Amino acid sequence: AKPAAPLRPSVLQHQRLALLLRVLDASRAGAGNREIGTGIVYPWLAGTDATAWKATGERRRVQRRLAEARDLAAGGYRGLLKP
Repeated sequence: AKPAAPLRPSVLQHQRLALLLRVLDASRAGAGNREIGTGIVYPWLAGTDATAWKATGERRRVQRRLAEARDLAAGGYRGLLKP
């Protein structure tokens, strides 16, 4: 049988996975969603107050990224290993 090709994420996949790890690390260190959003994912929104943050679409995107990061950490990473 022919050996499977090594699994290598594309540049964009690598960047996304690295971002998810940073998001998960920040959450586990106690950072809130707004801190994660304005400090890691959307730094140009730094200084956004809580009321404005709640009205942004970026807030929901941060929530989805955090959920995805938690899913990967809980075993979803195995799906990355399938060719």
